[in-house]
Amino acid sequence: MKKTSQQYLTNFISKLTITPGKDSCWLYSAGRLKNSKGPTYGMYWDGEKSISAHRYSYEHLLGHGPVPDGLYVCHSCDNPACVRHLFAGTAKENSADMVRKGRSCRGQKRSLKRFTDEEKKEIHELRASGVSQYALAKRFKRAESTISLVLNPRAKKPRKPKPSPVAVAASSKRKTVWQRLDDQLHAEVAGLRRVA
Repeated sequence: MKKTSQQYLTNFISKLTITPGKDSCWLYSAGRLKNSKGPTYGMYWDGEKSISAHRYSYEHLLGHGPVPDGLYVCHSCDNPACVRHLFAGTAKENSADMVRKGRSCRGQKRSLKRFTDEEKKEIHELRASGVSQYALAKRFKRAESTISLVLNPRAKKPRKPKPSPVAVAASSKRKTVWQRLDDQLHAEVAGLRRVA
């Protein structure tokens, strides 16, 4: 017998850890989606599909209904396991919320940052005093190309202008070699069918 939506909601609530307090988080303690790049969000089976626990909570437990197209369910408490403090927002609004709370990675906090600001300054000073890029690479245990990027940051490439609608229309009428071969093959097959 298939469960009703109320039974799924009751089952969902049974998987929550609710700590006492007027504004405490409701933590989803069941299955999690492993994501190497970020937080691990809870996942819940709603009878039809696997859905993120915070999205299910937003739509069913908190009663907001379906999330409008183009919006995401975001955490206002910044706790990925929480299914209570949620709002619907765009990716831009979610990023702005992260920056406003001081959780964005900038400068030395960035994981992809190759050097600290002090190391960059030292590299520039050593290069100005005549130390070669090769020697700098050995000293900082990095590739010469990485040292070169510190010394000569790449400028942004200028964007190519968008083609005019007339040029786009003209280029779409031209067939590629593969399209012409495909047309020839279809013509040959059609000719063989007529003969047979």
